[in-house]
Amino acid sequence: MSPNAPARNPAPVASRAPIWHSVVIFGISFAFLLVTMGRDINVYDEGLIVFGAIRVMNGDVPYRDFYANYGPAQFYVLAGLFKVFGPSILISRIWDTFVRAATVMLVYAVFARMESPRMGMIAAAASALWLSAFGVYGYPVYPCLMMTVLSVYFVLPAYCGDAGRAPLLLAGGCIGVVALFRHDVGALAAISHIAALTLFQVKARLDGVKRSPKLIPAVAIFAAGVLLVAVPIWLLVMVIASPTEVLRDLVFIQAETYGRMRSLPFKWNSVNNWGVFLPPVVGLTGIAIALNFREGRASIDAKAATATMHCIRCGALLLVACCALFFTLKGMVRISLRHLALAFVPSLLTACLAWLVAPGSRHGRILALLLAVPMALVSIGAAILDYTTLMTNKDWIWNFAYAGDKCHPAAGLERLGCFKANQDQLAAIRFVQERTADNERIFVGLESHDRIFVNDVLFYFLAKRLSATKWHHFDPGVQTTREIQTEMVGELETFKPKVVVLRSDWSDVREPNESSISSGVSILNDFIRAHYVLARTFAGIQVYELRREAPAG
Repeated sequence: MSPNAPARNPAPVASRAPIWHSVVIFGISFAFLLVTMGRDINVYDEGLIVFGAIRVMNGDVPYRDFYANYGPAQFYVLAGLFKVFGPSILISRIWDTFVRAATVMLVYAVFARMESPRMGMIAAAASALWLSAFGVYGYPVYPCLMMTVLSVYFVLPAYCGDAGRAPLLLAGGCIGVVALFRHDVGALAAISHIAALTLFQVKARLDGVKRSPKLIPAVAIFAAGVLLVAVPIWLLVMVIASPTEVLRDLVFIQAETYGRMRSLPFKWNSVNNWGVFLPPVVGLTGIAIALNFREGRASIDAKAATATMHCIRCGALLLVACCALFFTLKGMVRISLRHLALAFVPSLLTACLAWLVAPGSRHGRILALLLAVPMALVSIGAAILDYTTLMTNKDWIWNFAYAGDKCHPAAGLERLGCFKANQDQLAAIRFVQERTADNERIFVGLESHDRIFVNDVLFYFLAKRLSATKWHHFDPGVQTTREIQTEMVGELETFKPKVVVLRSDWSDVREPNESSISSGVSILNDFIRAHYVLARTFAGIQVYELRREAPAG
């Protein structure tokens, strides 16, 4: 599919860097990500992942037995790791760190395959800085990012001529895996690949190449790779959980509520937020560079290998630029650098690849420099954040007695390990554990369920107690409705949990969206008040116990 390839078949594309280079980069990245890892735990985002894995480990099925707005893969991967090594925040973080370190390694491998290991080291180092700075541990977008970069690595030979079906099939298979972690990201990644293949054909025509790439067969082969991986697993999930439940959680609820309840306006008064414009700008500029700049015709015609490598680099630039552009859509509801994490690594790759694509063009180099400078400037902020976390961790580790004590929490809190949690939350957990057996279910909710920001899903995980309802993960516009609250009351009547935990920490949080508007529905709170009595208060956490003689109804 090469616009500049000679008539003869090009040589196979292989990495010029020894494999041990990638292994070393993985090891260094893993160590860096570990020492710059934050020790705080997000009770909502991280909590819903680790507790979802616990439910899977105990035989529950996503969508059928518990509400989930992500694909099933992250829950099942963690459930398998928990089964082997035991449930803990540490195991979840090690998996997360492995994924990020593997992404850094693959970034280097992509450039090594394009005969530019030095640029690969620059791109890998920048990626490591950002992957550490973003935090949000356990988030399924990071396995999506890893598999997307792997798909870039596999597909490269498809841009250099008659490479056969394998590169496109393997790339499609990677995107199929992405769809198992996040169906929406899988769709965006597939669109990015198809857009890049289409734009590559456009470039061939702009270059006046007689031999036009066969776009439709290439897209068909790629799509086959995606479908071969994703469709059987999703069909199995739908058979087990029912299509109605899967579509309700992943499509209908999100389409109805996410934009209205979670959207945030852009804060123009914060310079830190201006970095959100980089991925779309970098993506569009990268596409323009790939389409309009190329190596001198004399050097291309003189050496087949040069022509082949130029095609690979142009194809890679188009692909990562499309990823940066389309992945930006993922963060357009809650606009912030953190929510654009998925688009930032492709943006870094685009800036680096732009420098490689037009080495003989002054205008191309100027555009590439205009991409590199702002990316480098915003990366300073990531480096500062990483350094601050590193110093905090160093001071903590240096105090051996303190660190040793924190890494051996009280009995019952073993899942916490060396990580930090709110002391009132931990006291409430110990109180709940004293009043319930290991096999008894509890309910963790909010002071009021007519308005929701987030909820404490982590409480279930740390307390080693399952939820009395499938709706343990709260979203505004979901558990605030009459239908869902009625269903939750029915579950509480069935399981009759001895203990109900309500948190008021987020009662005063008001985001500038519809989540700040009360639904007026109090069915769940009315039931709790009628059937439970306050037993103990831990700051913003109230623990209720079942009345000995609950009133009828």
